[in-house]
Parts: sequence; C-alpha cells; structure tokens
Amino acid sequence: MMHKTKLPVTIPISSGCFEALRICADRAGDRENVFLDETGHAVSDQRVRKTFDRAKRLAGITRRFRFHDLRHTFGSRLASKNVAVQVISKVMGHTSITMTMRYARPSEEALLSVQRALDS
Repeated sequence: MMHKTKLPVTIPISSGCFEALRICADRAGDRENVFLDETGHAVSDQRVRKTFDRAKRLAGITRRFRFHDLRHTFGSRLASKNVAVQVISKVMGHTSITMTMRYARPSEEALLSVQRALDS
C-alpha cells in the first residue's frame, strides 16, 4: 500500500532481493514484522536512519543524500534500462506520468547510447 495514495502497488524485485526477504521472513516466523533486531523486536526507524548514515560515511558520501533519494535511483535506473515510463509509474505507485518524470531521469550512459545510435 502506498503511503500517500493509499493504493495497492506491486513492485517487482530481483531474485536476490526476493531470496533475502524470504530468509528474513523465515527467521521472523509468525511475527508481524519481517526486519527484526538481535532480540527479535522490529527494527526501529531510528536504527534504520543511523545505519543509513553509517553506510553513507563508509561510502564517503558527503553531499546531502536522504533515504528517500533511493526512490529517484530506482526510477532513474529503470529509465536507463529503457523501461517504459508507464511501467515505471505503475511500480512506483504514481498516479500520474508527470510525477514519474521527476524520478525517471536517464543516466549519462543511456544518453550516450542515443549519440552512438545517431552516429551509426
């Protein structure tokens, strides 16, 4: 269920991501939450933020980079792989293509492929 629109959305995931989620779900058993800490309690929002900040430091990311920015990466990577904007809009749970266009920006490599196609 999308937070803003309250509409259900199906998001395709890679087989590696599916397997990791399956392992987490198996470990969680009958509990309501899938992501659990060492004590079996749901991972808190604060822990997710701290871990994300630590990962940014370890990666050497010093510019402003928010957890939400990963949605932009998701949309942009799909656009760079030539996924139709209508499909990107659907999997991102957007109600309009206009909103999707804010997220789905092709990479420099994708733009260079246009140049190569024109030069051939």
